[in-house]
Amino acid sequence: METNGRDNGKLLAGAAAATAALVGTAALAIVRVLSRVQPHFRFNTMFGHACVFNVEDSAGRAVRMLAVDRSVQSGAYLGEHRFALPFEYYRAIERAVMAKDDACEVLMLGGGAFAYPRFALTAHEDMRMDVVEIDPAIVDIARRWFFLDELEQRVGERLAIHTVDAHGFLEACTARYDVIVNDLFAGFEMDAALLSDEGLELVKGHLAEGGIYVVNAVSSPLDYRQLAETGELLERHFSSAKMVECTDADFSDDENYLFVCLP
Repeated sequence: METNGRDNGKLLAGAAAATAALVGTAALAIVRVLSRVQPHFRFNTMFGHACVFNVEDSAGRAVRMLAVDRSVQSGAYLGEHRFALPFEYYRAIERAVMAKDDACEVLMLGGGAFAYPRFALTAHEDMRMDVVEIDPAIVDIARRWFFLDELEQRVGERLAIHTVDAHGFLEACTARYDVIVNDLFAGFEMDAALLSDEGLELVKGHLAEGGIYVVNAVSSPLDYRQLAETGELLERHFSSAKMVECTDADFSDDENYLFVCLP
């Protein structure tokens, strides 16, 4: 479902009204997958314990998951489909990117398990991508468990990984990008630094002419306030801010939305 402007407000108002009826039924995003989890591995990261574990989707396909601080962050199919996109919000990101003609220069803020870079750089041979992931431990996990090492071998210099703070990267960077994707989270919380008036102006300064800014937003069915505030903020800074619902019932009890923004 895709909305814009007043439709965004209607959707959020309806969701807020439904919130009261859902009190007492909330589940953490990871609860559903943990009920089907196979033996898993734990690691320490900047944002708490990370878990790597395998589950199956509704079609019975094996999926390796990354959770940080009890929040599912990313994943990968196993076997021959390991470069495919496992979650609906990644597929929504791909549709947004492909709506931009000749999206050759892409900036991904938030690496996680490198699911979208893994797909996009192998599917689009003319694409180059900078990925900013502040936590070296997450990058190490992605190399060991999520085929990042194989991706790096396959695409070479078309992928550059920056283990720095996203805000600091943008302040120091002079490049402009056809697409900037914001997938920054600390556990359940969206990163606030680039979701501010100053942060959004910084992002806009790095968009090439006709570029797009894509923001991944996650909302609990119990609380749509942050989603509403994010939409209102983006609408103040961009000429167009379309909200796309892309919830993935297989893996999470939370709801995913993308904001696709034009300067």
